[in-house]
Amino acid sequence: MQQDNDDIEEVWLIFNDTVNSTAESILGKRRGKRGEIWLSNSNWKAVDERKALKAVKEQTLTEGKDAEAITEEYKIKDKEVKKRCKQDKEKWLNHKAMEA
Repeated sequence: MQQDNDDIEEVWLIFNDTVNSTAESILGKRRGKRGEIWLSNSNWKAVDERKALKAVKEQTLTEGKDAEAITEEYKIKDKEVKKRCKQDKEKWLNHKAMEA
């Protein structure tokens, strides 16, 4: 009985992995939440850069090092990302309004 359960689990895992990898390769990986569909790929890249800077900043603060330069760089990147996201959302909303 245990052998049958293990086989079924293994078959299910293989099937699940195959379906998910095929769907990801064909459809692509979706980023963000449903409400963030207006963000462009270049903005997602900027978001990733900001996230990396935040990790460096947090690591520097944890180690007790002077983090003024990193903190300032993070603040600049954060403002840039927020501005670009706002512009993308406005562009997307205008496009949706023109469609309606």
